[in-house]
Amino acid sequence: MSDQKQGHMQNINTLRSNFEKLTYPEQSIVLIISLVNFSMTRTILLKCLVKLDVRTPKGTRFQGHTLNQVLSRLISLNLISNANYPTPNNDFADYALQIASELNILEPIAEMLENMEKEGYCLTDKKMHEMAKKLRRLRLAYFRKDYDTLEQLFSQSRQMLTRDYFIKHGLETFIHNVSQKPFKGDLPDSIKIYYCHKKLLDSIITLEPCHKDFEVFQSIYNQSKKFSQEDKLILGLHYLYRGQFDEASALVSQPNNYEDLFLKGWLAYILGNGDECLGCFKIALNNENIFQNRVINVAIFYCLAELLRQDSSDSFDQIHNLKRFVNGIQKEDWFSDAFKIFEKAIRSRLEPSYHPSFNNLHTHYNYMPGINREQYPAMIKLFNALGNAWFKGDSYGHLNYYDVFEKADASGYLWFAAELAKIILHSNDKLSKDLHKPLTNAISKAKDKGMKRFLFDALNREVNWKRVMDKLLDLAPAKMPSQTKPDKTTKSISRLVWILSVHNGHCTIKPKEQKQTSTGKWSKGRPIALQRLKENAVTMDYITPQDAKICSDIKLEHYYSSGYQKTNYLLNTANAIKKLVGHPYVFMEDAPDVPVEIVQKSPELCIEQTDHSLNISIYPVTNGNQDCYVVQKSDTRLNLYVFDQNHKNIATNLQQNLEIPMSEKKKCS
Repeated sequence: MSDQKQGHMQNINTLRSNFEKLTYPEQSIVLIISLVNFSMTRTILLKCLVKLDVRTPKGTRFQGHTLNQVLSRLISLNLISNANYPTPNNDFADYALQIASELNILEPIAEMLENMEKEGYCLTDKKMHEMAKKLRRLRLAYFRKDYDTLEQLFSQSRQMLTRDYFIKHGLETFIHNVSQKPFKGDLPDSIKIYYCHKKLLDSIITLEPCHKDFEVFQSIYNQSKKFSQEDKLILGLHYLYRGQFDEASALVSQPNNYEDLFLKGWLAYILGNGDECLGCFKIALNNENIFQNRVINVAIFYCLAELLRQDSSDSFDQIHNLKRFVNGIQKEDWFSDAFKIFEKAIRSRLEPSYHPSFNNLHTHYNYMPGINREQYPAMIKLFNALGNAWFKGDSYGHLNYYDVFEKADASGYLWFAAELAKIILHSNDKLSKDLHKPLTNAISKAKDKGMKRFLFDALNREVNWKRVMDKLLDLAPAKMPSQTKPDKTTKSISRLVWILSVHNGHCTIKPKEQKQTSTGKWSKGRPIALQRLKENAVTMDYITPQDAKICSDIKLEHYYSSGYQKTNYLLNTANAIKKLVGHPYVFMEDAPDVPVEIVQKSPELCIEQTDHSLNISIYPVTNGNQDCYVVQKSDTRLNLYVFDQNHKNIATNLQQNLEIPMSEKKKCS
């Protein structure tokens, strides 16, 4: 027995001893106050004593001064808690009725109080009168062992539990008291189920231990097999949390609603049955319109985890259905943030250059000072750990979650502990042997129970060559670009030339005006303003039609500086370089006398065979966002690689080298 329980029993035994030493009048006063259960006036208490014909040891009626002496003594013995407005001791009131029932002195007092109410007396505050009467009848039904009446009264009061704090608090206190020693009566299963359900639900949220309530709940189900859907679900969730996967699977072997399907899909992921997992969620999402159970809706993240783990084009396309589901349910901020973790993970698989940031999940507790952070739903902490592990990696200390792991492990929630242990172990935090061993033990125990997949494993860091090949094979072949024929030029003593410089696939273009000398040579040229080309190109007789097309890509930009509007002229380089293909007057900045030919080409798909694999890449390498890429092949030639949408899609999928095992070579032919 724990120290806390021992202390409680010792206190109860002391109070019983104090009560049994009282005279009958004193015991009657304690019982009247305990049965009313709320504060009462001394005037009403005196009238109750008259109705019972309870007298002082001298044989006289109790008066104010003699009653005060008794009340003071009862307070000193901790049997009541207030003398001015006599109020019961909450730790002893119910047990006082138990003792009175054993001594056969409870019924006369109960009948007296009922008769006084029929005569119009209000035994406590008018606002509390009806509630006090309901609670008294409930408590008396228990001590009379009239369990049918107790169940009926509880069913009637249950509707008020969500609306009336005093009924809720009074009932919860009473049920809690009589569910433990030294009370000898029993409670109907319906009442046990109601309160066990509440405690089991709270324990899932907070990871608090509740072994006794779970055993009671499980025992009732094993005997009756007639749980409501809500009760059956909470039992299944506890089986899952505790690593009892076989028992949880048996509960949902024949699912008939979305909650069963969600739980079955969640279990299927854990047990390594990916296709069954997706199948369960698909049926649930296609056949149900209401998803109001916030506890089981967490299972949707395991559908996302399986789609992410499969890492296929088809699995990523299914994200849209799940997005519709998440947008349509009632949810807290943290739930939406957890969903974004998987969206970011999927994008990082599709776009290897994407490096997402991560901030901890939001909760309304964040904005309420004084709230104990330990009361956050445990799932928030699990997904915070997952997001930090996936997107911050070694830059985040995952030992911040070790205390959550210890709490889950100590409370018997093996699945939760194993999920968190997997994340902590894959960080670069230095773990002592004392810290490392419990983590590996939790994972080992979970695997022994049948657990094969963890949330952490859903994000595969390696390139999935099958998905990339599917994408490449789905792409339509690109049309070969046609070479632009150079425009015929007319003889002139001036000409417009274009000076290029190339760096990392990008180029800069500067226009210059050159004049022909008397010997037929051309001058070095002088820069010509973009504004002049934009506004006066049509009046310049040496501008060719090809030059005019390039000048059309000069745009006017307005901006403010120091409070004044200013203008700037910019050349759209990506468009201009394409129009320079075949232009006779293109030169490099570092060799302004050597003409350069610009040749437009399509990107190249490169396949290299090694002893063990086929390596597929694209040349030139790009992130899939560029329209073109310039490569200087020689002093007199530039290759202009132009990316259409198909090329961009290919480039996006081939940002990392794709290695296909030689055993799969036929699938690529």
